[in-house]
Amino acid sequence: MKKLTIAFSLITLAFMSCTTTNKSVTSVAMKPTSMVDPMKADYTVDINAKLNGSSKSTWLLGLLRVSGDAAYADGVTYASNMGQGGFANVFGMFGAIKLNQVKAAAAFNSMSGSDADFIANPNYTVKQTKILFGLIKSYEADITGYKGKYTKIYQGESLKK
Repeated sequence: MKKLTIAFSLITLAFMSCTTTNKSVTSVAMKPTSMVDPMKADYTVDINAKLNGSSKSTWLLGLLRVSGDAAYADGVTYASNMGQGGFANVFGMFGAIKLNQVKAAAAFNSMSGSDADFIANPNYTVKQTKILFGLIKSYEADITGYKGKYTKIYQGESLKK
C-alpha cells in the first residue's frame, strides 16, 4: 500500500508543473517630437537700485542646524567647487549644500521688501568658520546685485523690433 501511495504521489508530482508563456514581439523605436517655442521675457535692470542681503547659519556636527534663516529664494542655481580635479568628495558636497542654502537665504533677504523679480549680476561674499576642530561650522553669505523686473513674458516672436 505504501508503494502504491508513493507511486501515485510521484505520478501526481510529475503531472503538476509550473508553466511560463513568453511571446516575443518586434518593436520599432519611436521618438515622439514636438515643436514647442520656449517662453521669452523682456526685462529691465535698474542700476541705481542696489539690492543687499546677508544670511548666517550654524551647524553642529554637520547634521543639526542650530541657527539660521528658514526662508530661501527658489530657482537659483550656484556653481560650487565640490572637489579637486572634478571629483566630488562626500564631505565637500554636504558643505556645498549648506553653503548654497545660506546663499539662497541671503538672496531671499535681499529681495524681500523690494518689488524686484530677480537679482541682476549677483555677487556673493562667503565665509566659513570652524569651531572646536570643525564640530561646529558657521556659514555666512552676503549678496549685492541690481534690481531686475520682468516687463513682458511672451511666446513666439517679439513685438518689439
